[in-house]
Amino acid sequence: MDNFKMVEELVNKTHVSYSDAKSALERTNWNMLDAIVLLENEGKTSCKQKIRKGAENCANEVKKAVDKGNKYNFEMYHDGKRVFSLPAVAAAVIGIIGFELAIPATIIALICGCTFKLENKTQSITTSNNNPVYINGDLMPSGYTSSSSINLSK
Repeated sequence: MDNFKMVEELVNKTHVSYSDAKSALERTNWNMLDAIVLLENEGKTSCKQKIRKGAENCANEVKKAVDKGNKYNFEMYHDGKRVFSLPAVAAAVIGIIGFELAIPATIIALICGCTFKLENKTQSITTSNNNPVYINGDLMPSGYTSSSSINLSK
């Protein structure tokens, strides 16, 4: 195996920089196992670093999901009137934590004729009198409704 491939393999196994990997391999006469042990003894690679990187990746994914969920409101309507509106993330948390109450309450609401929607709250819809409807400054196509929602009751 050539030197570059050994350095690359050590970087992938230990999550250290290329310069640290090359230096460790050079100091151990290009012995992979000795280089890994050397890096561990120097504190440059450890289980803690792997756990920290994994936790950072997990936190970033959760942040992305929350950001995406914050673009929507979970809304309940009865007889065409909005009964309540929650951010979708809050509704999901309530549904997970209190699912023993949330599921029967949802079933009862559906039996009583309520509808549920996920409303996109990032689009600004403006209209006045008989003027055309604009979304985020762009003219809506004819025949397009002014509601940007997903109806969950059908």
